[in-house]
Amino acid sequence: MMKILGIDDNIDINRLLDTIMTEYGHQYSFVTDGREGVKLIQQNEYDLVLLDSGMPEFDSRDVLEALRQKDLLQKQRIALFTASSISDDQMNEFMKKGVRSLIRKPIDIDLFLEKIEQIVAE
Repeated sequence: MMKILGIDDNIDINRLLDTIMTEYGHQYSFVTDGREGVKLIQQNEYDLVLLDSGMPEFDSRDVLEALRQKDLLQKQRIALFTASSISDDQMNEFMKKGVRSLIRKPIDIDLFLEKIEQIVAE
């Protein structure tokens, strides 16, 4: 069983992932705000954090910087979760900041589950 945190401003995606993760025996928690996500990471340990790249206000870069400042970034397995196209340069920038992988929306459930298991196994 994996303990996963979703930080995504889209409530429908969070509900879908909650249903899927629960069905596959994983524990999925989610927030729709980056600041709340940072608070949860401070209070809990997660096997994986799915971080939406396109949130308004406190976005993925803000979350990564807040975790770095609190010395929590290197302890996290973070996958950038995005529907937008990200260039190789942008992805390299995220990787330098501590992101382990990129997962594109929309998701294929089987590929998604395989990908998150790979990330956690690293």
